[in-house]
Amino acid sequence: MAGWTESGTTMKVGIALVALGAVLAAIGLAVGGVFIAAAVVALGAAAIVGGVDSVRTRRHRTSRSGTDSLRLTHTGASAVIFGVGFIAVGAGTSSSPE
Repeated sequence: MAGWTESGTTMKVGIALVALGAVLAAIGLAVGGVFIAAAVVALGAAAIVGGVDSVRTRRHRTSRSGTDSLRLTHTGASAVIFGVGFIAVGAGTSSSPE
């Protein structure tokens, strides 16, 4: 895996959104209130960023059971399908239930 300085902007934004979501979730579990909702929105935004990148680049990398040796790279239509799925899930979690 490439180092932080060698990573693309999209990956950095995605990681930052996941980290923000984790921090907000931890605060929300300790304090309550709107922090849990903000964590869900941040994690949904991370999914949207990943999905848009998969659709834009037509590349999507997956792995099995967290092992680095079994990485799969989907290209073309299968990457777009993954991307649309990520966008749909992210949009569903980021939208307000009311």
